[in-house]
Amino acid sequence: MEKDLEQIVYVSSASHLMTDSELITLLNKARDNNAHLGISGMLVYCDGTFIQALEGKSAVLRALFETIERDPRHKCCFILLHQKITQRAFEAWSMGFRAVSQELADSISGYVDFFGNRPIPEKGAAAYTLLNSFREQHDRELHYSAH
Repeated sequence: MEKDLEQIVYVSSASHLMTDSELITLLNKARDNNAHLGISGMLVYCDGTFIQALEGKSAVLRALFETIERDPRHKCCFILLHQKITQRAFEAWSMGFRAVSQELADSISGYVDFFGNRPIPEKGAAAYTLLNSFREQHDRELHYSAH
């Protein structure tokens, strides 16, 4: 069991609507960097909104988040959930990724407007549920394809 683990779930607004090419470049760089740093996580992009969970050693995770906050590709970056954890939820991924349309997002149980007027704890729980649902869907698809 790893020690001194934390998880951060945050939301931010893209500085512009990103193209598929820009998202692929961002994702490839994040995966390489996170693998090197021992960071796991999941990123969802929906019509200009990023929702991301990051997990790792406390000091490394905090330094990475400070870098993310300064990244000009997004703005209005704020933490929805920051907690100590004993086990990673996204340990198999240096960075899982899912781009979804607003129509699909609206149909997902628990999806909320993360920039709306809901309390931060409610947004944090909803963001974690959303990210985790994509991980669980991926795990189910792997299980079915293996049989």
